[in-house]
Amino acid sequence: MRDGFATLLGILTAAVCQTAWAGPAEEIHARFEQWIATFNAHDPDGLSLLYDQGARLLSTGGNEKPVDGRETIRVYFTPFLKRGDSVVFDHDDAVKVFANFGLETGYYHFNIYPDGKPDVWIARYTFVFEKKDGEWMIIHHHSSRVPNLTPTPAK
Repeated sequence: MRDGFATLLGILTAAVCQTAWAGPAEEIHARFEQWIATFNAHDPDGLSLLYDQGARLLSTGGNEKPVDGRETIRVYFTPFLKRGDSVVFDHDDAVKVFANFGLETGYYHFNIYPDGKPDVWIARYTFVFEKKDGEWMIIHHHSSRVPNLTPTPAK
């Protein structure tokens, strides 16, 4: 019993310390990973809540004009998520922090199913986050397809 308590205490201490030691760069990357997980859960409502009310999306596909506002972003993602598209972190990510703002950049690839046929789109991304009320919110998201690039496994 005592060993179990010691193990539990160790796990809780490690979790608290890890959270306490996480800096803004780690928080921003965790928020980006949350974006990937929510996209892959095919949850347009949850995905849109990661964006600020006034966010702007310059999309990989489907829109030639910017997608402005949380609700419009939710509507934009809904068809992709309904057909089962998914996204995988690819490579070369970097996080930069500037006071209450942060950038996450890199490459990801989308597994998409236009017309029911599988395809892979490699894209480069930039997410701009702003810390509001203690949470990193996406205020700008730019994603552009990279022609003729083969997926690279994540590090």
